[in-house]
Amino acid sequence: MSLLRWCKWDAEYRPSPMLRAFQYLLLALIVIGVVLLVTQSFWVPKVVQYILAHDTVQEVQAQSSGVYLTSSVVPAPHVTLTGVYACLPFLPNVPKTPDCENGIYGDDGEYYAVIFGTSASRTVGFHKGARVTLRGIIIPRANLKPEFVKKFVMKGSFAVLGTPVLEN
Repeated sequence: MSLLRWCKWDAEYRPSPMLRAFQYLLLALIVIGVVLLVTQSFWVPKVVQYILAHDTVQEVQAQSSGVYLTSSVVPAPHVTLTGVYACLPFLPNVPKTPDCENGIYGDDGEYYAVIFGTSASRTVGFHKGARVTLRGIIIPRANLKPEFVKKFVMKGSFAVLGTPVLEN
């Protein structure tokens, strides 16, 4: 008795059509995988660049500076905001308190509350009246908690995502 007969690997063995189709599918997937692996230096950077160019969703940690969002994920493009570091003015119908909610009076003539998040440690030296440039996202009033929006004059809140720059 030969070894092939013992293993039942003789000329009479014929896999079922379903098994043969599965074998071809696996072979095709292996070939595709090898081709992608060999050519990854060409296509991976382009895919990553495309994803980064079209990524507009940012996680915002919004518990610093008293601003609380209605949602933790805010779809918005990154923007640069330049203006004067200031206290947000109270709305006319709100009793004024000595508390100061930090904000930016932007060069566009609008007030924005500021969320420094993890950038808060980099704000040493910030003082009222200083010109600053910030990179991040603008969160519209509609996405802020009503109890915060009802107190201050502002277009929205600005979540700082980069390093704040204090201008001279």
